Amino acid sequence: MLREIDIFGLLLSPIAMMVLVSLVGTGVIAPIVNRLIPHRSSQHENLLYILIFTGLLAVMVGNTF
Repeated sequence: MLREIDIFGLLLSPIAMMVLVSLVGTGVIAPIVNRLIPHRSSQHENLLYILIFTGLLAVMVGNTF
């Protein structure tokens, strides 16, 4: 069952926690992918961040609901 969780005095909903985990996951995964696949343009790098974030969030929401 999904319920709100109290973290450091903040009441976080499950969706907010999924967004935070996706942001952290993107920050960890993106530099690794950038080393494996070199990019010449910052536009491609921004698209990569958006795709990783959206993918992580979609997987978590899909598994939860």
